[in-house]
Amino acid sequence: MKQLLLRSLIVITAIAFTVGCSAKNDKNIEDIIPVISLTAGESRDVIVSDLFYSPNYNLILQANNNFTAKFDKTSETLTITANEDFEGLAFLDFELDGNLYSIPVTSRIENYYSFSFKPGKQYDILTLFGTFNGWNRQELPMKDEDNDGTFEISIPLEPGVYQYKFYGDGDEIVDPLNPVKVPNGMGDFNSVREITEDDADKLFLHVDNFEETNSDQVFSFIAEYNNKSALTPQDVYALLNNEKVAAENIEIKGSRIIVGIPMTELSEKDLLRVAVSKNGKVSNVQHVMLFDGEPAGNNDFSWYDATIYSLMIDRFNDGDESISVKVEHDSLFEKANYMGGDLQGVIDKLNDGYFTDLGINTIWISPVYDNPNEAFREFPAPHRFYSGYHGYWPIHHQRVEEKFGTLETLKQLVQTAHKNSIKILLDFVSNHTHEQHPFYKEHRDWYGVLDLPNGEKNLR
Repeated sequence: MKQLLLRSLIVITAIAFTVGCSAKNDKNIEDIIPVISLTAGESRDVIVSDLFYSPNYNLILQANNNFTAKFDKTSETLTITANEDFEGLAFLDFELDGNLYSIPVTSRIENYYSFSFKPGKQYDILTLFGTFNGWNRQELPMKDEDNDGTFEISIPLEPGVYQYKFYGDGDEIVDPLNPVKVPNGMGDFNSVREITEDDADKLFLHVDNFEETNSDQVFSFIAEYNNKSALTPQDVYALLNNEKVAAENIEIKGSRIIVGIPMTELSEKDLLRVAVSKNGKVSNVQHVMLFDGEPAGNNDFSWYDATIYSLMIDRFNDGDESISVKVEHDSLFEKANYMGGDLQGVIDKLNDGYFTDLGINTIWISPVYDNPNEAFREFPAPHRFYSGYHGYWPIHHQRVEEKFGTLETLKQLVQTAHKNSIKILLDFVSNHTHEQHPFYKEHRDWYGVLDLPNGEKNLR
């Protein structure tokens, strides 16, 4: 068990460490420089050391017609201002110690949407709040500019589904003009507004194929879009690590994009990133991790090739009803109690071929540690009670929760998964323990304690 937990932790740590690394050790920059997102007409300051590490940051910026960029060497801050009419993707090129690199920069023109409300009584302060601003009741004040009794506000929104309400002097108000609403779980409703995207604007990039020639590694992608204008090499943005792929190495055949990388430019480990930007729209960025010039997964298993299914044991499948025991408490809601899912239930689904049929090669399961058999009250209001069905209240780091199974069942799960060419990731709880854990009992003075109603206590 100890070895299994340690191995999972090492794997997760290794993925986090290596995902941003490039293999060209003769270059100053080994980190993969992320995309910088801008809003048209606005500026953004970025600390360059947050983008990549370098022994020095003597950047020499190249001019770009889509935005202006300035670099302050004293504060090592990069300030980028997108043109008011720039929407799409472009590269900010810069030179560092004789090497040329590119930072991918996206910009979008915000679309504003109006909300209006004509209250039946007077409010001193009336605001809009919802999922688009984290339910902040003070951030978006509504105004009646023409004194017609209707309060209005326009806010920028991307396509999506949003829940919202109006807030007046302590009252939460559902939009009376919007018939679409959903229960909010607290005895009331939230209004719902959907911002749709025109099908003509959709742009998505798919990975297609890989082949090896005598001199090049050739990667192909398929652009899915509804615009009738043909793709050109200028619509394709490709980076090998942090360097632009030369235009002559990009070929367009209809909606098929072919990127050829000379063998001489490849090393032990590289990252190819490809995206399409057309008519102001930007596709998803496809990442192809390369080992010795070949995509991850072509040979031995790589964590870059993992297709992960994440599951919560208690809510997945009940394979052993004899251990399905609920926590008894008069104020514990059913959904906050154990539901009966267990390790045997995962084993049964492995044997049924459920994961294999989905193309899964890695399963990430919730914590298996022993958890308390009592309900505990949350500190924030409304102080509801919960059980440890989720597995994040470990009371011992070497015992398996008896409602999930035994250590032997856990070993059987791992063995069964491996027989099906599936790896297991264990969720490692390293941030905290439950108050019933031996460590807490031994070092109780280290912890603060908060008072709850009725004289109860909870950890700070």
